[in-house]
Amino acid sequence: MKKQLFIYLFLVPFVALSQIKGDVAIEWRETNEMFFGDNKINIPNFVGNSFNYDSSKKAISFIFNLNLYTVSNGNSIQLSNIVYESLDQTQLGGLDLTNIPKTTSEFLQINESRDLKQAFLILSPIIKDATGFKRIQSFSYSISGSNTSTKTAQTYKTNSIINSVLATGDWYQFYIEKSGVYKISKSFLQQLGLNLNGLDPKKIKLYGNGGRMLPLSNETYYPIDLTENAIQIIGESDGVFDNEDYILFYAEGVDTWSEESQTYVNLYDTKSYYYITVQGNDGKRISNMAQPSGASNLSLTTFDESQFHEIDLINIGKLGRQWFGEVFDINQDQEFSFNFPNIDTSTPIKLSLNAASNAFTNTSFKVLANGQEVGTMIFSALVQYSGILFNRAALPTNTTFSGTENTTIKLAYNNNGVPDSKGYLDKIILTAKRKLVGYGKQFHFQYDLSNSSSGIVNYTINNASTIMQVWDVTDIFNITKVENPNQTSFSFKANLGELRKYIALDASDYYTPLKTNKTKIPNQNLKGTIFKNAQGQFQDIDYVIISPAFLANSAEKLANFHRNYSNLNVKVIQLENIYQEFSSGKQDIAAIRNCIKYIYDNASTPEKKLKYVNLFGDASYDYKNRISNNTNIVPIYHALNSNTSGEAAFVSDDFFGLMDANEGNISGFFGGIDIAVGRMINDNATQADEMVNKVIEYYDVKSYGNWRNNYVMVGDDSDKSSDPSLQRRQNILADKITSEKPFLNIDKIFLDSYVQEASAGGARYPRARTDLFSAFEKGALVVNYLGHGGEDGLASERLWEKSDGQNLSNQYKYPLFITITCDFSRFDNPSRPTAGEYTYWNPKGGAISMLTTTREIGQFSAENFNDVLARFLFSYGSNQYPSIAESLRLAKNSNPNSSTNVVFYIGDPALMLAIPKPRILLTKVNDVPISQSFDEFKSLAKMKITGEITDENNNLITNYNGELFTAV
Repeated sequence: MKKQLFIYLFLVPFVALSQIKGDVAIEWRETNEMFFGDNKINIPNFVGNSFNYDSSKKAISFIFNLNLYTVSNGNSIQLSNIVYESLDQTQLGGLDLTNIPKTTSEFLQINESRDLKQAFLILSPIIKDATGFKRIQSFSYSISGSNTSTKTAQTYKTNSIINSVLATGDWYQFYIEKSGVYKISKSFLQQLGLNLNGLDPKKIKLYGNGGRMLPLSNETYYPIDLTENAIQIIGESDGVFDNEDYILFYAEGVDTWSEESQTYVNLYDTKSYYYITVQGNDGKRISNMAQPSGASNLSLTTFDESQFHEIDLINIGKLGRQWFGEVFDINQDQEFSFNFPNIDTSTPIKLSLNAASNAFTNTSFKVLANGQEVGTMIFSALVQYSGILFNRAALPTNTTFSGTENTTIKLAYNNNGVPDSKGYLDKIILTAKRKLVGYGKQFHFQYDLSNSSSGIVNYTINNASTIMQVWDVTDIFNITKVENPNQTSFSFKANLGELRKYIALDASDYYTPLKTNKTKIPNQNLKGTIFKNAQGQFQDIDYVIISPAFLANSAEKLANFHRNYSNLNVKVIQLENIYQEFSSGKQDIAAIRNCIKYIYDNASTPEKKLKYVNLFGDASYDYKNRISNNTNIVPIYHALNSNTSGEAAFVSDDFFGLMDANEGNISGFFGGIDIAVGRMINDNATQADEMVNKVIEYYDVKSYGNWRNNYVMVGDDSDKSSDPSLQRRQNILADKITSEKPFLNIDKIFLDSYVQEASAGGARYPRARTDLFSAFEKGALVVNYLGHGGEDGLASERLWEKSDGQNLSNQYKYPLFITITCDFSRFDNPSRPTAGEYTYWNPKGGAISMLTTTREIGQFSAENFNDVLARFLFSYGSNQYPSIAESLRLAKNSNPNSSTNVVFYIGDPALMLAIPKPRILLTKVNDVPISQSFDEFKSLAKMKITGEITDENNNLITNYNGELFTAV
């Protein structure tokens, strides 16, 4: 049966009695084939921008922009008149049947971007009910409930502007690696550079925020500045720091569990930094623990302890933020040892284990605990051209075994006789019950069920003669203590109802902190000074450039240009200073985001909030410099998913532009981007200066010319069953752009219009290559390619190769290069520079900036987004144009889906497309008004053309003096 197109609202939508109604129809494609580069999947899909495929769940959804701005989270949505079509299970292709719901599961999602709210209807277009599988053909909807205004300015509140504690005084930095109680001696303080002569120890203060990763979510609390920690100084009461005196403090290491990233290992740094100062008032000291006075209803002489083995050695696909440890290839059997002193053997040990396999055959891991088999993890074979790089598995959550003090976990990998198969260990977590008994070491303890319990618990520690204190370290900034009055067994009480964490201190087992290379830290005060102008007055910020110190000169050069030419208030912030104030000295992407958010939130009015952010440096999938020639210069956001080359393992700078409370921890699709973000992928100072010079040249008078009227559209040929739509969609888009912006001259390079020639290396289009190079050399405002591509170039016929971008010589005529194709500019893999990078890096040619992709993208999604992008880039129906990066922000917000995550802007985010101004209106030809008919032009005949020059509002400009370029 032939279906009719729709996926649109028959928008009446009409508003009556606070109810909004509409009708939607879905046009399902006849074929299930979808291509992501060379990878092919077979899933039901439909026409339009509302299609969303979650490759990690193998599920599809319908995400529909209602184009309503008066809807709030208080609204409810109801579907009616749903028309279904029955499906055979074979029509579901590669969808995971377990993720197909019984109902449409519709809901409203409200995205906020700056002062705009957008409402999206999200539902499952395929369901499974008692009669089988069905897909939606059409439905009606109604939205009811309280409505709110489009603008969110009524609820806009600024944060307070504060001064950093680092603004004054002398500050000394050191670091630790693992969590525990540390001892600082007098000699260590002197090694840091402190002058202790005449110093009252009560003045010593310790600051630091611990080694955990900062929350990705905006709504999860994290200190805005360095926080003072409670410490204990032994011997401070006499007012002198003697040789025998020392400081005890609890430090949180980089070994803290992150729920957002599912790891114990800090992804960004190996060190947890702390700071000492002696300025101002007396320092914060550890106080006595407040114990409840009532009788206890629970007595504990045991505690729960979790130990883990997790190291990040290898990133299998060189993408995403999931790393693995030991490899099982040659050595297929490996053992891992754990020690639980004073274990309570009456309680089984819980075992959690995660692993992965990269194999094109079925493989498995056998798991043994102390020689006893406790489980097997089965991995299915990888499928070629599926885009899946490895398969993951975990032991069942209820896996337990009888443990001993010394426990060994053995993994045996079965490669099924295929030597190329590889297994990878992610992590092992053991949770055991231990007796509360001293054994000459400091140790953490807690009661895991305290959250779900009520009343008062009494902890009793035996063999405690060497345990001098127990600290409550639940709040790492405000430690409290209970002291052991020299007893071999002592007790303390605590309230139940929340998980509280403790550590027992043994006087013979304190950890020792470590010195940094540069112990004294210069004063700085980003928070207190960032908004001040040269006169010390508050001034809103338009544009922030975030740069490492070694690229700061080039960043300042760009900033000065935009201050003078673009009339923007631009601030350059050094990356190292962000880390000092916002993440306690350690590298963390959320510290960069929090700095940006601090500036965004503290604008004087909503209209004056930060507009542009430039991440001035290259990025890498390796945050810790484990690979050679790494380019982790300004770190980037990586998705948690790492097992696919497709959209689910995206890398994005949009993270740094998500400012609302419910944003930050990105999973799946997202919208509501508040700031236009760009990245200038500079690797060194020379390259940074070259890229800044290109921006300046782009605005130079030498760049003026009729090339700015040229728009080059390139379409791939038809090699796959879905390919005919590529050139068709480019043709339709060309007509739309011509209609909206008639001053643009469209030049089409569609490969099927050229003769394909055979060569030793395969089919080629030599004439099309020549024409594309000529278009670059002649100059074009935009070059837009739609088709297949990859890291090495465009089209299977090698229309564009890596070296081509380097060989261009089109100085002062740099185009915006749009390549919504597969991973043409995957710049986060330092070991394999891409064709997109080389095109951008050309110092005297190539592209001024790129709207490009960093991962594989589905062909239909690319076609749809290419159209949406043009609508905002050329501001249909308006003569007011956004910056290139701003147009990408608007396009993503209008149609967020998993595909838009991989579209990326490389370049200066404040760069405005060089659209010719003012406007030129043709009025007469050979003195005949253009509205009248006139004779055909003859070859070599002279013509007289009469016209007017107007501003963007069609007002006549009578004093214009300049050059006019013509094209016939």
